[in-house]
Amino acid sequence: MPDEHSTTVLVTDAILEITGYTAEEFYKKPELWEEIIYDDDKDIVWKAIERHRKDKTPLKITYRVVTKAGDIKWLKDQAIPVLDKNKQIVRIDGFLEDITELKKIRDQIRYQSVLVQNVSDAIISMDLDFKILSWNAAAEKIYGWSEKEVIGKRLVDLVKPVYTKGTRVQVLKNFYKVGHWTGEMIQKGKDGNDIVIQSSGSYIKNSAGKPIGIVTVNRDITRFKDVEKKIEDIARFPTQNPNPVLRIDKNDNIVFANAPGKKFVKSWGKKGKNYIPGFLKKSINEALKSKKNTDVEVNHDNKTFLFSIVPIPDEEYVNIYGMDVTTEVEVRNAFKKNEEQYRLAQRAANIGSWDWNIITGNLEWSEIIEPLFGFKRGKFGGRYEDFLNCIHPDDRQFVTDSVNACLEKNKEYDIEHRIIWPDKSVHWVRETGDVIRDKDGKPFRMLGIVQEITDRKKNEEQIKKLNESLWQYTIRLEAANKEVEAFSYSVSHDLRAPLRSIDGFSQALIEDYSDKLDETGIDYLNRVRNASQRMDQLIDGMLQLSRLTRKQMHIETVDMTELAIDIINKFRKETPSRSVDFKVQNDLVAKGDKNLLQILLENLLGNAWKFTKKRSNAKIEFGKTKKKNEIVFFIKDNGAGFDVKYIDKLFVPFQRLHDDEFPGDGIGLGIVSRIIRRHGGQIWADGEVGKGAIFYFTLGGKKYD
Repeated sequence: MPDEHSTTVLVTDAILEITGYTAEEFYKKPELWEEIIYDDDKDIVWKAIERHRKDKTPLKITYRVVTKAGDIKWLKDQAIPVLDKNKQIVRIDGFLEDITELKKIRDQIRYQSVLVQNVSDAIISMDLDFKILSWNAAAEKIYGWSEKEVIGKRLVDLVKPVYTKGTRVQVLKNFYKVGHWTGEMIQKGKDGNDIVIQSSGSYIKNSAGKPIGIVTVNRDITRFKDVEKKIEDIARFPTQNPNPVLRIDKNDNIVFANAPGKKFVKSWGKKGKNYIPGFLKKSINEALKSKKNTDVEVNHDNKTFLFSIVPIPDEEYVNIYGMDVTTEVEVRNAFKKNEEQYRLAQRAANIGSWDWNIITGNLEWSEIIEPLFGFKRGKFGGRYEDFLNCIHPDDRQFVTDSVNACLEKNKEYDIEHRIIWPDKSVHWVRETGDVIRDKDGKPFRMLGIVQEITDRKKNEEQIKKLNESLWQYTIRLEAANKEVEAFSYSVSHDLRAPLRSIDGFSQALIEDYSDKLDETGIDYLNRVRNASQRMDQLIDGMLQLSRLTRKQMHIETVDMTELAIDIINKFRKETPSRSVDFKVQNDLVAKGDKNLLQILLENLLGNAWKFTKKRSNAKIEFGKTKKKNEIVFFIKDNGAGFDVKYIDKLFVPFQRLHDDEFPGDGIGLGIVSRIIRRHGGQIWADGEVGKGAIFYFTLGGKKYD
């Protein structure tokens, strides 16, 4: 840069390489630097320099220069004033950076982003699990969902595609094999209506050629399908068609051409009468041979037309219907050309981006990233070292090694690490990046994105702690289950052995010594036997309750109507003398463990059967009703009923509300209650002495149909 008090200029080899001038030319003509600044930028540059000299502050400006060869290059100029003891400028030190290529890349990204948002086709990018990453304006218009509604969801779950040729499995198999697919399908919009889609999908690949995502370009062709008959009518009257229509026979003679078609024929005719391009001849012959329609793209007058070739085998000619697809082809070609830039632009649209000049060390952050690192906008230092200072000390070496592996070994840069904000709080971020290399393969720039994941990390840590707690709980539960099993074994064997002895010896006394015992003694022995047998029944009940708690459930759809009919039929066979009016609703269905639900119904219906035995007109009913839109099953009878003031004892094991007139062990409703709780349901009852009872129960909140 020129000295403040003289015209001395010092230049580096890099400046000479950028401008194409020699050092001697700069030394002989110090004003040369002023002259090569692009005319439209001179005013901006000199105003910045004047402000820089007046305020004695560092200079940072971007502008264009014209090289000795006449090329225009973009430069980033950074300068720092050197002051004497009187705070006067004695020298200006600066360096220039050629950012021409970066400007081109950014312009391509900007152009691609604008292009994607303004085309009429839906452009959708996804990860390898088909979860949506980006959703352009055309996609919102075609399908009805906003970008906010679909990001992170699987495309197939939203639009429910039906392929016109082949199954989804076949289409995916072919896609995974060749990396792209084109075809038609029927999809659903947000409003549930069918949309006919012409789709073209392909992999998004990184610089190493590895698939990192999927992009699909979808066109709504519903209206074209709806007017197929009209197109056929126009085909019958080709002179009215604004697009080219031709008829060519098997000998390559042009039999007919409408006005737009004649323009094509005229351009071909420059090479000879009836001349047809070779690629078109080949497509015509293939169509006649296969007797199938085929499409081919044809360029004419700076436009691209899609020729649909329709063979008429019996007449040995083809009809050709053309359509202008110039815009669609431009979008497709632009998309392919900028595939990598498009991927970065889309990701950066939702997440902050950064741009690191590896040569100079400059690091530019987008406005989104600075708040993610705890900085106010514009407060980041702007150097790679400043970024490293933000990283948690324990993670700094890991980040440095990851960057170096990406630069030196071309390894993927996709890492998660901690950062420390200026307020000393710790946060988590995820970073991904790609390296830009020169023609010799040397890295000179690295572009990437960053995403704040602190909440996700906190959730992961919480889940980890919950899993640890769950593991400890599982261990304790397993130990408790083993204790229950040991207790059950003890009850089943150790306690029952003395009971059997008591019952057996009491019976032996009655049978062998009845002549030596009076009536009172025999009565006492019978009471001992009844008590030991009652105790045995109670032990059976305890074991049954224990097994119900530990039994593995197998959830399935259960026909409750069929189960109830089978149970009542069994009761009829056991007591054929009874006449009971049993009513059950059709199609009573529940989700649950079939074996447990059978035990439930056996107990509830068994109670109804037992407590109606004194009724000559006994009635039992099994049906369903609803409570707050939830299925509620009920079993109703007109039997003995119960006093509602004892309702709290009704479902307590071994509690009985009736005397020996209705025998039982008091365990049945306890079993019922436990089965219903295991299904996530509830049970309650109502009744009146002498007028019957009704039991209501739910099974896990199934909605009422």
